[in-house]
Amino acid sequence: MSDEPTQIGPLAEWFRTRAQPFLEKLHPERTAEMSADLTKLVKMEERLPTEMTACFLGASGVGKSTLINALVGGSMTLLPAGGVGPMTAQALTVRYGREPRFEVSYHSAGKLNQVMFGLQQTLEAERRVASPDPVPFEVGEEADEPAGPDLPETPKGSPDGAAVKRATDRKSAQLLVTGNQDNQSELDYLVDGLREALGRDRVWGTVARAEDVPRLAAIRGALELAKDGRLHVRQGSLQDREFLTDLRTHASGFLAPLIKELTVYWDSDLLTGGVTVVDLPGVGISGDVYREITRKWIREKAEAVVLVVDKSGITDAVAELLDKSEFLDRLVHTADDPTRDPVLMVAVVKVDDVAESRYADDEDRSEQEHFTDVCAEMAPVIHGQMRQQLENVRKSSKGLSDTQRQVIDNILSTFQVHPLSAIQYRKALRASTGAIARPFLSAPELSNVPRFQKALSALAGKRRAEAGQRLRESRDGFLDRVLSILAVTQAQWEEETRAGEEAERLREDLAVFMDPLRKELHVRQGQYRAFLKKAVPQRIVDLVAAAKGRARVEITHYLRPLATAHFATLRASVRHGGRFKGATDIDLPREFARRFEEPVAEAWTKQILKDIRRETREYADDCVKLVERVVVWAREQGTRVKPRLIEAQRDAIKADATKLDAVGREMVAELRDEVKNQLIEAIDAPIRGGCGKFVKRNADIGAGVKNRILELFAELANEVTEIAEKPAVKILTHLFGEVEKEISAAFENHQDPLAASAEAIVSSQEDYRRRSDKQKQRKVLGELEQVRSACPVPPDYVGGSTRLEPVS
Repeated sequence: MSDEPTQIGPLAEWFRTRAQPFLEKLHPERTAEMSADLTKLVKMEERLPTEMTACFLGASGVGKSTLINALVGGSMTLLPAGGVGPMTAQALTVRYGREPRFEVSYHSAGKLNQVMFGLQQTLEAERRVASPDPVPFEVGEEADEPAGPDLPETPKGSPDGAAVKRATDRKSAQLLVTGNQDNQSELDYLVDGLREALGRDRVWGTVARAEDVPRLAAIRGALELAKDGRLHVRQGSLQDREFLTDLRTHASGFLAPLIKELTVYWDSDLLTGGVTVVDLPGVGISGDVYREITRKWIREKAEAVVLVVDKSGITDAVAELLDKSEFLDRLVHTADDPTRDPVLMVAVVKVDDVAESRYADDEDRSEQEHFTDVCAEMAPVIHGQMRQQLENVRKSSKGLSDTQRQVIDNILSTFQVHPLSAIQYRKALRASTGAIARPFLSAPELSNVPRFQKALSALAGKRRAEAGQRLRESRDGFLDRVLSILAVTQAQWEEETRAGEEAERLREDLAVFMDPLRKELHVRQGQYRAFLKKAVPQRIVDLVAAAKGRARVEITHYLRPLATAHFATLRASVRHGGRFKGATDIDLPREFARRFEEPVAEAWTKQILKDIRRETREYADDCVKLVERVVVWAREQGTRVKPRLIEAQRDAIKADATKLDAVGREMVAELRDEVKNQLIEAIDAPIRGGCGKFVKRNADIGAGVKNRILELFAELANEVTEIAEKPAVKILTHLFGEVEKEISAAFENHQDPLAASAEAIVSSQEDYRRRSDKQKQRKVLGELEQVRSACPVPPDYVGGSTRLEPVS
């Protein structure tokens, strides 16, 4: 929650109990709209951030988990240092909790059974080579459950993917069964151990060692919880050794491979300050099956992205990491309005290694002095590397587009660099308690970890303040609109009565003055209506057609490096519907969709939406100007007309028009998700179909297969860009329809502002008789005064020019 009050609660209470009942009697057509605006405002307050999600992204083994442990646990180890196989937790989250606690959801038995079955197949193959005797397990035994979306299939026959899977499966089994992923136990012992944990017989002639029996029982218990859909929840304290042991067992011990989600609640200064830390699986590693969960966090939830790099800084691989996580794709949708984009922070770890290396060459200066020098040198180096590498990773055959260049500029204007040493920080903390010998840094602060903690906390505070400011602006806009309606009402009921002959003469004079204004308004309304009904839909079609051409060029550029891939890699991708994870990653549906996403997003945000906002604002301004001319005329009439009511009408139009400044802004996330998901869905089937036909006619066998596959990919590129055009138009048309609803709601009560102005000057006979009833007039104005005086105007309210005058 924002630290500053927004007073939505009192305002909502006032509107629902005082203003709304009053307005429903006089302006029922406005109350539904105002009530809907208030509901949005209340929901906006409910969504105010209480925490900032900082997603830590880095290559495997870079020291990401070590840094997180230092930031939130000090000298304690909360998270595992490095992944252990394909079942490692999807994302490990650490958030504030007054009392230490953690919650775990486990993978199902089917996931573990897949690992066991894969190792069993390897064991079977080894035994068949060694002996022709039949293998002891059941023929046709398979995994109980199919692989879920978080464990996609590893291509059979892959030259490297299968080997990676076997190695990681074995590490998982070693950790689960023996408690040590580097413990080189016999494969038959590991398979039997997994079988026992799964409730099956040990069939390979091995007997569980005494020290492994408790682990197998714990695994069975975890699988039972997963089967029932229950969490393992443990609460404790820093003095509770069993709690800490259980946490380590899950975070970095033998149960780590079974974890589906782990959330640790901890009390530390960083977390208390509103930062939630998420340790994401590394991306860009061959065979990494969790890149989809990383993409989801980065695209949808991250408010800060902490890129953890070592002394090499922003290398090609690191830039590729940002690209593959789709961090850059997310920013494409907000290139013109980056205020809510996640901030990129670069944490440079292992700086102490460089300092120690320099000290070995130059002992005249201390290791601490060398460390300070390296940290000072690192920031400008990282800044230079960042621009170059981002440009390289996003550059196409035609160079950088304007949007890509703007995205890079936006990143560089806000990103931070923090060289530090988590290891030296943790050592310094332990040394202060006498637990170990003093490290080469004389104090924990010199490690720069505390500085990084403060930067994260400051960013979290800034995010909360910005969200609070957006809420206050929306609150002020809502209050402006309510007060403007009340002002119109007050002016209407305070209007002095006049004789019928005088009213008739005034009506005739007004009609003469209004006639050219009405013609001008009708022309302007026709132009704006034509823009919405004809120009925008056609522009969507034209821009998507242009996006299709750009996408085809970008896809061709993406395919070009695949010409250097091994033919077996290309063949594996064709045999698996255009997707393959190995030394060369191939995912045609996703990569083709990404090349289409950027030009479509650019068409919407930089052209269509910008045009809609401009035209709508100009139309609203023109309506205000027409009414302003009526105000001037009314003032020129002297005592015949009191311009106050027309002025109130003008202010009401202005207040409603302010809603249009940000029309479509809340649809950015919807566009981001819809474009990617619908494009992938649309082009996945033809890619799979094309690959299937290719394999069916045995084109994946024999001489020249590599050239045939590359030709197939080129054909698919042309086919899918044609297919993707239709869903892209559909997505943008749907979004435009939602924007049009916002516009219609804002203008609903100002369809004819001149007619309302004329009514304000010379009321209809019916309204005239109704308002000339002195008793009723006193009653209405008395109720209005009660509503006005009860209005809880916030002390920081910065509204428009509309102010309620005391009732006369």
